[in-house]
Amino acid sequence: MIIVDPRPAADARRGTVFSELVEAIDLVPTFLEALGGDVEAAHPWLEGESLQASLHGTGQVARTAAVCETDFGFLEMANRLDPSDKRERRATMLRSDRFKYILSEIGPNLLYDLDEDPGELVDRINDPALKSVRSDMHEQLFDWFRHRKHDPTYPDSFINRFSQPGGIAQSGVLIGYWDEEELERGLAGDLY
Repeated sequence: MIIVDPRPAADARRGTVFSELVEAIDLVPTFLEALGGDVEAAHPWLEGESLQASLHGTGQVARTAAVCETDFGFLEMANRLDPSDKRERRATMLRSDRFKYILSEIGPNLLYDLDEDPGELVDRINDPALKSVRSDMHEQLFDWFRHRKHDPTYPDSFINRFSQPGGIAQSGVLIGYWDEEELERGLAGDLY
């Protein structure tokens, strides 16, 4: 990623190369902060991290791995797969400083040791010596899947207000909600 920050605050790192793991989703919070916006207030919606501290030499991104998703259903290589799998032609990659793990919806999963194989020519997914690396990266990726921000249109204050006892019932939505009085009256059976 190449970033040009014309502000004087970026002079300390101007023209330098650094190897922090960043993602494209880091651009929006970076732009927001550069324009004076409140990144913390937007945090419920933003998945990335601002790169301002890295650009100005006052800190760095705390990320230990980067994630990338792709849909290769429109690429030529997809023609070699079962035509019924068009919607499942996705892969998700987790990259650390040393390893790259690719989880594929169809096709084999892959693991590359980027120190020993920077060209990613030797798949090490079945290497017994890297079993713990494979397992750890798979768990990190699964953790990432579980903690994505799935409610980007609702601020935390909205979710907190409606998750309180009585909050959902007052809105008229009875999904997975009941109290003791409702159970006694038999209303819990009306949930859907």
